[in-house]
Amino acid sequence: MDAKKPIVMIADSNEDLIWLYERWIRQEGCHVKIAKSGDWVLAQMVPEPPDLVLLNLSIEGLNGLEVCRQLKQADSFAPLKVIGVADFLDFGMQQQAILAGADVVLVKPISRTELTTHLCKLLNLEAAGELEDQIQDLERKVWASTSG
Repeated sequence: MDAKKPIVMIADSNEDLIWLYERWIRQEGCHVKIAKSGDWVLAQMVPEPPDLVLLNLSIEGLNGLEVCRQLKQADSFAPLKVIGVADFLDFGMQQQAILAGADVVLVKPISRTELTTHLCKLLNLEAAGELEDQIQDLERKVWASTSG
């Protein structure tokens, strides 16, 4: 892994979710920035844009889809990664988010494993491989205990 820690921006207005996501993301070795509105996301992109934005698609202020679209269209922010977070399972919203440029769309409630797996994979962090190995080990154990 690079000596420079990746920067992840959490874009959400829910204080409890910000606290939870921040803990999980810091435990993966990333720096964290917080934005509580869509407008704030765009305002915090300079001078140092994050490597990834965890973006609530229903964020207050400028709508999350528009924020995603603007981030992905700006050459100066490439190769920014975006994980869109939807409040509920809505295939139309998921499709719109992907078309706006989201790399992944997750649906609340999000588990730690789900978030950190996508985070590590998108940022090329070593933990993604370690987590996949742990999952495979657990699957083998479950298979062995049920087939005997």
